Amino acid sequence: MAKIFRTEELSVNGDNIRLTSSSSLTFEFTDPSGNVIMSKETILSDVSSLNAQDVSYKQDRESDISSLNAYNLADTEDRESDVSSLQAVITVGIGDDISSLQAVDAADKEDRESDVSSLNAYNLADTEDRESDVSSLQAQHNADKEDRESDVSSLNAYNLADTEDRESDVSSLQAQHNADKEDRESDVSSLQAVITVGIGDDISSLQAVDAADKKDRESDISSLNAYNLADTKDRESDVSSLNAKIELEDVKVMSEALTSGSSSISVTFPDGGFANTPSVVGIIKGADANSPIIACQLSAKSATGATFQFSDDIPGTGFTLEILASV
Repeated sequence: MAKIFRTEELSVNGDNIRLTSSSSLTFEFTDPSGNVIMSKETILSDVSSLNAQDVSYKQDRESDISSLNAYNLADTEDRESDVSSLQAVITVGIGDDISSLQAVDAADKEDRESDVSSLNAYNLADTEDRESDVSSLQAQHNADKEDRESDVSSLNAYNLADTEDRESDVSSLQAQHNADKEDRESDVSSLQAVITVGIGDDISSLQAVDAADKKDRESDISSLNAYNLADTKDRESDVSSLNAKIELEDVKVMSEALTSGSSSISVTFPDGGFANTPSVVGIIKGADANSPIIACQLSAKSATGATFQFSDDIPGTGFTLEILASV
């Protein structure tokens, strides 16, 4: 038979897609320009890339969660430090205010006691003056004793009234001092009550803010965990879908050495063949670029094997039949 053509690749649907095999047990689908559209290597590479990307995403999520936990711990410590600082400042302020009020009250008490002592001394000196006047009048006016006695009685009455006035002044000052002291004690109690309430409100507010901030952090971590879980499931679903697609598209690639002088060959598919009769194509590959072109034709096929007829007898060694079968 005459040489017809040399076939290194199979054209499908008006040369829109070409099927080639660059090495044993591999295949490529290319466009008319020879650009690879899909091959066994690209499918395996996609699976590896998805697995690597899934591991990278998982590590990024774990790093984000660790960073948030560290930030939450540092923020909690800052809140506790702020509360401690505020308590220290308030405690020092209360101590200073109470000490100042006590010092003012002690100084005021000393002033009151000094005023009382001065009035007592003045009253004693005045009494002595009165008694001296009485003695002088008695010595000078012995002749008019009754008049002098009347004068003495009058002076005694005046002295008594004056003494009562002095004692009344002393009582009034003492009462004013006591009232002023009670006002100071009331002011101290009121200040302590106000400061205590203020401290309680500030601490409660800080604790409420810290609790709300902590809940927000926990909510962020839960959201990230949920997103990471959903993203991991999506990746696993993509990998499973791709693996299922590869398993469903059962493809077997074979390379059979041809015997010199042979005009046909029957081959058996590896791994027990297919569940159903596959689509089968084959091309004869020469030993080198100078080898004659020999065509082949599929004459029979089944789920376990296929038979090819050659356009010429095989002229020598180095010729192989490249076979692609798929269901």
